[in-house]
Amino acid sequence: DAEIQNKQLKSPVTDHRMRKDSKNPCNATLAKIEQLIDSGAIEEKLADDWRMRRNLAEAKAGKMSAAVTIGLGYMNGKPGYRKDLKEAFHWFRRAADMLDRRGLHWAGVCYLQGQGVKKNAAAGIQLITMAASLQKGYGKSVHFLGWCYSRGSNKLPKNLYLAEHYLSIVCQEKYDKNYECVSDNLKKKAMTSMKEIRREKSRPQTK
Repeated sequence: DAEIQNKQLKSPVTDHRMRKDSKNPCNATLAKIEQLIDSGAIEEKLADDWRMRRNLAEAKAGKMSAAVTIGLGYMNGKPGYRKDLKEAFHWFRRAADMLDRRGLHWAGVCYLQGQGVKKNAAAGIQLITMAASLQKGYGKSVHFLGWCYSRGSNKLPKNLYLAEHYLSIVCQEKYDKNYECVSDNLKKKAMTSMKEIRREKSRPQTK
C-alpha cells in the first residue's frame, strides 16, 4: 500500500503528475488515452507506466480485478512491473480476501508452488476449491481440480468420478455463462482428460 501512496498517477502524454481531483478522469478522457496508447502514439515505456499506475489507483479504490492484474504483472514481470513474487502474492491475497474468484485461484497457485509465500498445499487447494465452488466460479479452478483428481496430485486423492464431475462442468456449453474463463482451449484440454478417464474406467480392474 505504501507503493500506491508513493506512485501518483501521471499523464502518459505529458508525464506530469495529475492533480488530485484528476486521479479519476472521466470515461471519455480515459478512452482517449487508451486510444492513443493502442495507436502507438505514446512511448511504450510511458504507456506501460500509465497502465500500472491506473491499475494501482483502481485497486486502491476497491476494484479487485485490478488487484489481480497487478499480481499477474509482478508474477510474470510484465512491462511496467518488476518480477516480484512476494508482491504478486500480496495482491492476489488482497483480492482473495474479498472473495474475488481470480484472486482466490492465483493465491492458491502461489501456495501450491511456494511462490512469494511458504509452500502450503492444503491452503492452496482450499483457495482454489473456493474459487471453483462460489456461485459463478472460476473455470480455471474447476479444470484444475478435475485434473488433480484425475491424477491424484497436489495432495488430492485420485478419484476418477470427482475428476469427471469437475471436467464435465468445463466441457458443457451451458456452463460458459456461469463459470468465468472457460475458453475453447480449456474445453479442449478438459475433453481430452475426459476421454482418458473414460478409457481408464473401462479397463478391467486388476486384483
